[in-house]
Amino acid sequence: MAPRDIVPGRDWGDAIIEAIDGSRVMVLVFSANANDSDQVKREVHQAVSKGVIVIPLRLEAVTPKGALQFYMTAVHWLDALTPPLEQHLKVLSEKVRLLLGSEPAPRPKPQAARPATWRSSRTAVIVAGFVAALGLAAFLYWLLADRTGAGQPDASRGSPEPPPVGEVRVLSGHTEAVSSVAFCLGGRHALSSSNDKTVRLWDLETGQLLHVFEGHSQQVNFVAASPDGRLALSGGRDNILWLWDVEGRKRVRSFVGHTDAITQIVFTPDGRRALSSSYDMTVRVWDVETGDELDCFRGHSGVVNSVAVSFDGRRAVTGTGGTRTSPLPTSGRYELWLWDLETGEQLMAFEGQTGAILAVTFSAAGQFVLAAGGDSKLRRWDAETGKHTETADGSSPFTNVAVSPDSHRVLTAGVSSAIQLWDFASLGPIRRFEGHKDTVYHVIFSSDGRQALTAGADKTVRLWQLPE
Repeated sequence: MAPRDIVPGRDWGDAIIEAIDGSRVMVLVFSANANDSDQVKREVHQAVSKGVIVIPLRLEAVTPKGALQFYMTAVHWLDALTPPLEQHLKVLSEKVRLLLGSEPAPRPKPQAARPATWRSSRTAVIVAGFVAALGLAAFLYWLLADRTGAGQPDASRGSPEPPPVGEVRVLSGHTEAVSSVAFCLGGRHALSSSNDKTVRLWDLETGQLLHVFEGHSQQVNFVAASPDGRLALSGGRDNILWLWDVEGRKRVRSFVGHTDAITQIVFTPDGRRALSSSYDMTVRVWDVETGDELDCFRGHSGVVNSVAVSFDGRRAVTGTGGTRTSPLPTSGRYELWLWDLETGEQLMAFEGQTGAILAVTFSAAGQFVLAAGGDSKLRRWDAETGKHTETADGSSPFTNVAVSPDSHRVLTAGVSSAIQLWDFASLGPIRRFEGHKDTVYHVIFSSDGRQALTAGADKTVRLWQLPE
C-alpha cells in the first residue's frame, strides 16, 4: 500500500493494519529488497497472526531469511523467475480465485434471468478481493514490463509460438517399473519412485539424472513432494516411509507404523503433516518434522489404495478395493469415504462405485471428489452432499487421476499405456496422449497446469506439454 492510496490525514500504519485485517489473501511480491525490508516482515507477521493466506510470488531466486524464513518455510511458492511475466500472473490470478472459493460448476442448468443482488457482505468481500488480485497482477505487469520486454512492441520478435503439444521428454534410468512421479524444487525437477527400490531426482530441462536416493529394501510404490518441493516422502512394500531432503540429497528419518505395504502418500497444504494409505487397511497421519504418528483412520474392509487431502487441509478422501495380490477384482466391496482430518471422524460414504478404487482426488477448491479404478469408470461426487454428479467411461481400467490447478481439466492414466485429458465440467474427452509402451501408473499436473508428468511400467518417466 502506497501513501497515495491512503486518505489524507489518516495514519498510514492504521490504514495498513485495517487493510490486512480485512483481507483474505495477501500476495507477497518477493525479491532481495523484500527480503531485507523490516516493513514487509511486519506486514507478513500481521497477516499470519490474523489467519490471512499469504501467497509468495518470487521474482528473484532469493531464499527467505530471518523472520520471513520462519513465516514462509511451509508455504507453497509461486515462482515468476522466467519471462514472460504474464504467464506467471495468470497462474497467480487463478490461485487467488481458487482461494476465494471460485470453482467451475459442472453442467450449469439454464435459469430464468433475475435482477442481480448482493447475497451477503461475504460475497462482496470475495469479489472485491479477486478484483484487487487482478489489479495487483496488472500493476506487476506494468512495473516489470521493461525487465521482461512484456508489452513492448517488437516487430523483429513477432508473436511467440506456443510450445508443441505432446511428449516433451523421456527420462530413462530406472531398471524396473516406475510407480509414481512428482514435480519438485520449483517445478524444474522431478522425483520418481520405482520397483527397483530407488527414488530418483531428475532435471526436467535436460533430462539428466541428478541423484539416486537409496534406503528402501523393497519396491517403492509412491513418492510425494512437500508443497515447497524441498522435501519428499516415499513408501513401499517394506512398510516404511522415508523422509528425504531433496535439496541436500540425503535421507532425514523414517516413519514407522504401517504393518503392510504403503500405497500412496500426500502432504497437507501447509506441509506440516502427511497421510499414507496402506494394504493394512488404514490411513495414518504423520508429523513431518518429528515422524510421529498423529492419528490412524481405521474401518475400511479392504486395502486402501489411495488418499487425497482437500485444498484447505480439513478433509481427506480414501478409496479401497482389491487385495494385495489382486488389485483389480471383479467383485467385492469398494469403499470411498470422506474424513475429517482434524478429528479423524468418517464424514460420508460415497455410493455407486462398481470396481476397485485405485485413485481418488479433490477438485482444487474441494467441492468435488473424483475416483477412478478397475471398472474403467471415472466418477465425480459432490463433496458436500455426497451426490453422484457425473460418470465417464474409459477404454480400460484406470490407475490414476489428477485434477488441474484451476479445476478445468482432468488427466487419467490406465492399463492402456495412454493418458487421457478430460473436461472437468462435462467429463468429456479432450485429447489422448500416447508414448508409453505399457501400463501408466501415475500422472500429475504441473503447478501451472500446462505440463504433466507420467510414470509407467515401461521403466520411464515422461514429460508432456498440454494444450492451452
